[in-house]
Amino acid sequence: MTAPDAGAVAAALREVATSLPPGTAIPVAREWILALLEATTGTTPPALDRMLTAGEVAERLHCSKQHVYREARRWPFTRKLARRVLRFSETGLERWLARQRAA
Repeated sequence: MTAPDAGAVAAALREVATSLPPGTAIPVAREWILALLEATTGTTPPALDRMLTAGEVAERLHCSKQHVYREARRWPFTRKLARRVLRFSETGLERWLARQRAA
């Protein structure tokens, strides 16, 4: 799928927005938003970081889930989402692994 023309997207959104009452929320296609961001900033926004479960991290590190939970507090790529819910940044994990390999 190709990205839509940013000018056409902006015109279409402007037309829709002006016809709606203030405070109205509308769903907008992800591709439209990305095209507008690229047109206004001149860069493509980075991909969203995927959050991994302890099991997925354990598979990548070839260790147990228990080890992942024990080390989670020390790792910079750990994200605490709720009281008993941890997730791990995929990008952060990849960077951390690269630094470990280089050391």
